[in-house]
Amino acid sequence: MLSLIDEYDGAEYVFRRVTPDLVGTWHFSFILAENGMVLNLAENGLPPSFTLNSDGTAQMNMEGEILNDFWQQKGNRVYDSSGSFFTYEDGMLIMEDEGYRIMLVRADAAKTDNKAPRPAKSAAEFDGHWVTCTIETIGVEIPASQIMMGFQIRPSIHHASG
Repeated sequence: MLSLIDEYDGAEYVFRRVTPDLVGTWHFSFILAENGMVLNLAENGLPPSFTLNSDGTAQMNMEGEILNDFWQQKGNRVYDSSGSFFTYEDGMLIMEDEGYRIMLVRADAAKTDNKAPRPAKSAAEFDGHWVTCTIETIGVEIPASQIMMGFQIRPSIHHASG
């Protein structure tokens, strides 16, 4: 994770490394309604999770109830056996359903404490391509895609060693 603070308004811009690998556990994080209302599922206890296994199987965990399924990746979309899909965008999996956008973040990203980042051991840890995922201002964290109106901040960092 890479985080920048805007000195003008104090907004925190959080970047995550761009990666095509979607295998892992994803937590349902936010639901965004058409009217702009944002529901942060993590604030309401343990959110449901969706685990994508490398063998094509998947598990949905909703309050301890496990539902087994299959998944398949086609481009930036992840399809389940019913044909429903999530789109990989801004480091998140996003599903649109009846006027709502349901956003999932990786389990390891959800555990990251943006207020107390781990110091990097070397500048080389920041090498790679990054994309804005969330912006936090006045105590509210919002997916960047919802407030940047298509504009992306995509820094590339290259550390010359030696």
